[in-house]
Amino acid sequence: MRYLRVSTIAESSGCIKFLRSKILTSYRNSGGGSNRTKQTDAQLVGTGVHELIQFVLTREGSERGKVAEQISMDLEHLRQNLESSDLLRKAFPDGYFQTGVIQHRMIKTWEEAKTLLQGSMNLLKALEEWKKGSENKWSVKEEVTINTKNDHHGYDHSPPSSRNIAGEELNLHGSIDLVFEYQSYRILAELKTGGYSEKKRRNWERQVKVYVDVWKEKHKEHTVFGAIIQQHLTNGFSHLSGPINWASLADPSQAVGGPQCQQCKYRNSCDVSEFEGTQMLYMM
Repeated sequence: MRYLRVSTIAESSGCIKFLRSKILTSYRNSGGGSNRTKQTDAQLVGTGVHELIQFVLTREGSERGKVAEQISMDLEHLRQNLESSDLLRKAFPDGYFQTGVIQHRMIKTWEEAKTLLQGSMNLLKALEEWKKGSENKWSVKEEVTINTKNDHHGYDHSPPSSRNIAGEELNLHGSIDLVFEYQSYRILAELKTGGYSEKKRRNWERQVKVYVDVWKEKHKEHTVFGAIIQQHLTNGFSHLSGPINWASLADPSQAVGGPQCQQCKYRNSCDVSEFEGTQMLYMM
């Protein structure tokens, strides 16, 4: 069966025309990780910061807070001295500080990582306060796929779930940045770097709501909620309420302008396209 990545649904702004162009027919691994050879520096920083947060949050018990505190101090040292500690090198992807414009990457990493780490720890603290007696008892899993077997995390999510999107039944593929676990509770959280806008927030919410919807289908024994972690949100995170509106993704002719227009094959012909074209650097 043909499929869509949940991340594609998230970045679509609800544009079905865009989604139709992104339907995939042959399976490729849609779990965690990225092809770093094709990433921009901003994308590399986003990937690196994701892995740093996952490195901290997946520690167990009281060790998590200690590692978070040390990482915070090491990030400040990175900003002041443009020098990475052994712990940071362990947390970031291999070779993260060895290619590209290193000083610029270090500063951007500090800007993104310090607030995203604080937001992640704020979410964890809120969860511990919500469920009395759960302090240091929440486990966190990273990059849990919704369409395959996760042997190392103890979840079997195969075969993929499917939904009617763009007038067609499509399998859903993707991986969740962080899954917070305590007893029968599961909090599915996505880490978001970069700038903020209301349109971006709606896209992020759509992504997490899809994950929550699929998780509830596969794990009826769990009480499931969603969350977004991003530096511009109050306290660095936001809980989500309400289900995904699948009906809003069903009309094959629905077109919505947004950031996705830059990557859409219909960008030059669509009536609602927000494609700005290629910037002219000099006059002929």
